[in-house]
This record gives sequence, C-alpha cells and structure tokens, in this order.
Amino acid sequence: MRVKRGLTVLFWVVLSGVVCEVHAQYVNMPLVHYLTDTTLSRNHSPFPDPFYKEKLDNNFQRVTTSKVFQISYIPAGLFVLADIACQDDNSVRTSRNFNIPQFSYHYDDYLQYAPGILTYALKAFGVEGRSSWGRLATSTGISLAIMGATVNTLKTTIHKERPDNSANNSFPSGHTSMAFMAATWLHKEYGVTRSPVYSVLGYATATSIAVGRVLNNKHWLSDVLTGAGVGILSSELGYYFGDMIYGEKGISGRAVNQTLPPMDARPSFWSISSGHSTRNNSVELEDNTVISVKTGFYVATEGAWFITPYFGIGAKIAERTHILEPENPELIMSRPFLNGSIDHVESGIMSVYTFQVGPYFSLPITRRFALGCDIIGGYSGATTSSIILSKKPTSPTAPAQTIVAYRSKCNNSFGMEAGISCRTMVARNMGIKFFTNYSVGIARPRYSAIVGMNDGTPVYSSYKNARDASQNLIIGIGINGYFW
Repeated sequence: MRVKRGLTVLFWVVLSGVVCEVHAQYVNMPLVHYLTDTTLSRNHSPFPDPFYKEKLDNNFQRVTTSKVFQISYIPAGLFVLADIACQDDNSVRTSRNFNIPQFSYHYDDYLQYAPGILTYALKAFGVEGRSSWGRLATSTGISLAIMGATVNTLKTTIHKERPDNSANNSFPSGHTSMAFMAATWLHKEYGVTRSPVYSVLGYATATSIAVGRVLNNKHWLSDVLTGAGVGILSSELGYYFGDMIYGEKGISGRAVNQTLPPMDARPSFWSISSGHSTRNNSVELEDNTVISVKTGFYVATEGAWFITPYFGIGAKIAERTHILEPENPELIMSRPFLNGSIDHVESGIMSVYTFQVGPYFSLPITRRFALGCDIIGGYSGATTSSIILSKKPTSPTAPAQTIVAYRSKCNNSFGMEAGISCRTMVARNMGIKFFTNYSVGIARPRYSAIVGMNDGTPVYSSYKNARDASQNLIIGIGINGYFW
C-alpha cells in the first residue's frame, strides 16, 4: 500500500513537471513585456514571476519562483505528510473511537461545495475577480475533470477499506478533494486579487470537511491529506491549462499586477500547519511502571496581528495525538492476581489540546524570506487515556476479554510553547514556513493502576501524579495567508 501511495505522489510530481516545462521559458519574462508585447500567442500564459522586481540571487530562489514549484509545492507537501501519517492512521481512529465514538453528522456532504458556490456567486453579483466567465468555466471545468478522474481511478485500483468497514473505497477522500479544489478556485479568483479573507474562508471550510470525514469515521487521516493534495493540484493544473488556452484574454488587471509587499510591511497572518512531536517522553508511575509516549501527529491553526513589521500578538489552537506503550509490560502481566491470564498489553492513545496566546516576532531578511519566533502560553489539556490488558479467551469460539491496567483523568493545566520558524513567500498573500516548537505542560498526568481483582471486577488505586511533566519537540511545515 505504501508503494502505491509513493507511486501516486511520483506520478503527480512528474505530470506537473511535464506540463510546466513547456512554460518554463516564459517564467522570468518581465511584467511589462507581457503587457506591451502583442506578438505573444494565445497559448502563452500572461502571468510572470511575481517576484520579478527582485534579483534571483541563488538556485534556491530560482526553484521557488518557477512555475512548476508554484503548482506543486503544496500538493507535494501534503502527499509527503499523507505518507508519513499512514503510521498514525490507527492511533487517530482509536483516539476518535475512544473520545467521540457517537460522532455522526452529515454537514460534510453539503459543505464540500460551499467554496465553489461562493466563487460563482461572487462572479454572478458582479464582484471582479481573476477571470472572465469563459475563462473561469474553462479552468474550473478542467480542474473538476482532473480531480474526478484521479479520485475515482485511485479508489477503484487501491481498494482501501474505510475505518468503519462500510466500503473498500477509502483512499483518497473524494469529499476532501472536492472541498480543497473549490477552495483553491476561491483563493485564485478572489483571495489573490481582492482579499486573503476569501482564501482563509475557503481553506478553513475545506479543512472542516477533512476533519469531519475523520470524525465521522469515514476516512483515515492519510486519506484526507491525500485528498487535499489531489484537490489543490487539480485546480492548479486546471488553471494552468486554462491560461494556456486563453492567453491574455479574459484576465483582470488585479490578477496581473501582483508584486511582493515591501520589507517594512506588517506580516499579519493566518496559518494551518502539521508535523510530528519528535521527542519521546516517558511517564514514570509510582509502582515503577514506565509508560512511553511515542512520536505523535501534530496539527494546528494560528494567527497573529502585527503592530509593527517586527512585533505582533497572536494565538494558536493545536492538537497532538500520541501512542502510549509500557516499557516494562512484564511487570504488569506478572501481577499475582492476574494468574497468568494475560496475553499482551495493548497500546493506549492520548490526545493533548492547547489554546495559547502571546507575542510573535518577525525578522525580514529579504522580500522573500523572514525568520519568526513566538513565545506563547495558556490552556493545555489531555484527554482520558488507558493501557489495556488483553485476556486469553476461555474457548476457541469465545471473544477476547480486556482489562484496563492503567487509566488517566482528563488533565487541564497551564502550558507554554516557544517556537522558531523560517518562511518563504510564494505569492503576494501566501507563504510556506518550516518550524520547530518546544512545548511544556506544567501539570503532571494523573494515573490510576490496577491493584487487584474482586470477584472478576478490577480494583484500582487512587489517582496519583506521574513523576514528569509533559514536554515535546515539534517539527513541521505550514501554509501562511497574509493580510497586508
């Protein structure tokens, strides 16, 4: 399965390169040339490098300003995250089933179309965007055809089972592909040309669809990440081919005249990001049992309003999910009152949620690149978690029985986080960032351990603090939308 997903990623990257290579010779032509040269054929894109006013100092800058990079960098990043997230699929589903097993709402069946409907509604009400009616219909129609063909082909060839076992067409998520494709229409038509509020609205809606598909137990985490990548890439290719067909016809001046903001602009932003908690913690309990907190998957959304080009105030909502495993399971299974009836110890799941506020800092290096820093603090809470003992069945046909060996209480505390980041601008209102954060929860988790059996009923100790506070090192990537 991992090989098939890898081949899918490779297929899309190669396809992007092939269709964009034809355009490469026009990427670095200055804007004025496109506006004054009437000899260009209608198959040539009217869109120059948006960073044409800055000198390309090195090969990295040449790569990040090329058309192939502009089309593929976000989808490629989502495909890589999807491949990484495969190892977290089961833990995310287990966390969902443990915390909200009855969640079942069908808003995602209808809301997936909202960004696309809004795009056409704004056009119908006379709000000038990027494209004329014909150009818009052509670009979005090609996008829809590419997305539909890709999603249906992958579903019918991979046959991945849904987490609720209802069908074998889980990979990738069609709802998520539709939502992110339509959100990209809204971003290109109105987010780039009028206000990034449209981009934020579209992608926030699409993200809610992706989350909803996981919470409704219809898709795995890797399904929705791949679906988001397919949707965005389908839109990028649809607009690319639409630009080739229409050339300079049916394009607004708002779309053509895109330049980078000056270095002294205030970089207020909204961002979505994901990554991994890479530092393995361990929780030491008073009965000498050590529970390892394994590498977890991390998602966050944050925003900041900058008072100056260098200083702002912001807030972040984040969630990370971890697998819990005892380092010394033999100490648990050898308890006398269990009488050797335990097969193995099952992993547990713990999710940590944070809402934190504080100062954000930015140091522009060039108009393309900047360094960032934040020091935030606030609420940090962990869901209940447990370590399960699996009991041998009494007969070959009898179901396996389970006993909770350790259980934790919901833990609410004060947490702090310090992070550094590096961002690169890829459009006037969009950028990507690479970041690392160090997060600390002040309060210690509270656990109760099994101490005996009373007529087949487990008896537990009182809840006691673990010896260590929680701490995590997080590494990830994010997409920023800017409000200049």
